[in-house]
Amino acid sequence: SIPDLIYYTLQLFTLQSGAQVPVNIFLEIARFLAPLISFYVIVSVIFILIQQFRLFLFNIIPSRHIIVCGLGYLGPEIVRYYQDRTRVVVIESDPGNREIETCKDSGAIVIIGDATNENILKKAGIQKARDIFIVAGKDSTNAKIASSCKKVLDEKKGNEVQCHIHFFNPHLSRAFFPLAFFSKTKSRCRMEFFNLYLISGYCIQKLYPPFSDHDAHLGQAHVLILGAGRMGEEIITRTVKRWIAKKTGTSITITCIDKTAREKEQYIKCRYPALSGHCHLTMIEADITSKDFLAGDFLKQVPCVPAIGMIYIC
Repeated sequence: SIPDLIYYTLQLFTLQSGAQVPVNIFLEIARFLAPLISFYVIVSVIFILIQQFRLFLFNIIPSRHIIVCGLGYLGPEIVRYYQDRTRVVVIESDPGNREIETCKDSGAIVIIGDATNENILKKAGIQKARDIFIVAGKDSTNAKIASSCKKVLDEKKGNEVQCHIHFFNPHLSRAFFPLAFFSKTKSRCRMEFFNLYLISGYCIQKLYPPFSDHDAHLGQAHVLILGAGRMGEEIITRTVKRWIAKKTGTSITITCIDKTAREKEQYIKCRYPALSGHCHLTMIEADITSKDFLAGDFLKQVPCVPAIGMIYIC
């Protein structure tokens, strides 16, 4: 009967029930999986309740914590830097991101949701935060998150919050600098715009200058750059600026190798039209994974004079 079937089905979830079941491979699998799945669900619910309880305690206890919006390239590094220094709350929109479990293991609180949503920001305790790092994948997304942060923080008075916004486009970070200055006097949200490649290019060339003072005195230098992506572009422009600052009156030689060199050359010439007046730029198209590159055939296209003094691999 149907009541008997329901009763026997419920017995699958009870160990040592003593019920006699017919020999059936599917039923055998089911009666072992049933308690295992039940146990898994109970453990998962306990973990969720613990997470929610931590958020509840976190929201009622004042805290000068760090909020990280996005677990892309920069987000996990920021979490690792601050994990032993202060409380960290992460907002990530992708529940399948592999870095989520790593962040939880390091003690960070992870909230799955859209950081452009004001309610999600409030849940992360933005009103009591010390710093917010907005490092999502796109510049447009970062700008929307920053706008939401400013709106939430300006709703009521409180502590000032430093909002660090990353722009992949270095020209955007420069363009928004006046807005950052204005925010320091008119809002709780202190905005600061930065670009990873601008900072990295400066740090790298501070440690390893592209040319020596002797080369500048002679009025000739040669720099080889592998890769013309965002980092390569920054190294090219920063090298030329350093050369112009030396006032040599000559042009520096830069050779760049990239698998899309022809497209990059047109892009660089359009974006930096004054570059050609201070730099002899040679773009060589080669794929670093190809046998021709490993054989060194591309070296035949590299100018021999002056000799290469520095190589940057980007």
